[in-house]
Amino acid sequence: VLHSALAPDVVAGILQRELGASGTVPADFQGGNGLHGAVEGHSFRVSKRGYHNNSFAAQLYGKLEPQADGTRVVGHFDFPRWIKYMMWAWFAVAVVIGIPVFVLTIAEILKGARPMSGSLWVGLIVPPALLLYAALLPAIGRYLRRGDEQFILRFLEAKLAAEGGDGGSTVPGQE
Repeated sequence: VLHSALAPDVVAGILQRELGASGTVPADFQGGNGLHGAVEGHSFRVSKRGYHNNSFAAQLYGKLEPQADGTRVVGHFDFPRWIKYMMWAWFAVAVVIGIPVFVLTIAEILKGARPMSGSLWVGLIVPPALLLYAALLPAIGRYLRRGDEQFILRFLEAKLAAEGGDGGSTVPGQE
């Protein structure tokens, strides 16, 4: 939660200007990496552009709420929606296909099949690996971009303060 003494329309204009038509932040703040995102009315999305494509990088989804003394900027960090859907689909396919393959492989081994044969090893290793991949990939993506959230928050605080707002942070519930 951030607070600005500026009106919500002014804050939206600042965000729109800073993200620019190309979706990048001017060089004075980017330090080699810019931000990109979108502002639609009093809602916005901002993420940090990186040197590599990381779909699991955090994005700030926020709303500008009018208050008597300015604007309350409320946001949360999350994955893009399409990433969540893709990971749920990956996990569902891994479960629906992987569990039967794994169970059938165990049944074959218990019947006395040679456990060292190639197809049995595939049936034992691939299904758990697919589930592990689905669980670890988002965590690895977040780890690789662990400083992005603080970068985005510092950027917003600096721009709101520079434009005449106080840009102060508040902790939810302690306002």
